[in-house]
Amino acid sequence: MMVSIRSSMRFLDGLKLAVVKVIEYITGDYPPITEVTLFADIAVQHQRTVMGIDGGNLQDIMHETCTSIHFPDPHSRYRSSQISIIGGLENVFDARQRIMGCLPVAILFDVIDESEQLTSGYLGELMQSLDIYISMKPKGKNYIQVMRK
Repeated sequence: MMVSIRSSMRFLDGLKLAVVKVIEYITGDYPPITEVTLFADIAVQHQRTVMGIDGGNLQDIMHETCTSIHFPDPHSRYRSSQISIIGGLENVFDARQRIMGCLPVAILFDVIDESEQLTSGYLGELMQSLDIYISMKPKGKNYIQVMRK
């Protein structure tokens, strides 16, 4: 029997409780080895970043959480954003959280025109030491974009 329980991640505790209650109701017990599948959406343009170089991020997450994570075929004609995470109940939520931590983050902000000019050498040092990407572009007002690699 396939059971599907859907919820917003805002109600994570309720979602976990519902899974446990349904399994207990159907089986009469909560077997700790019950395998579940969690589906999550990762935008196609971010999937390679999340997987990491040669799938390194993905391998680490699967190893550390004892889960199996499947991304859609990047060469498929029909590109999908849905990934699946298979494993124990707590493990799939842990793996999902770690995957979300691999998503790129961009922060944009305005710099006051009178502020001191940032030199490319200084920006280069920041990028190197913090493992981030920084770009500055004039757009009416200056703005800086900071993105985690």
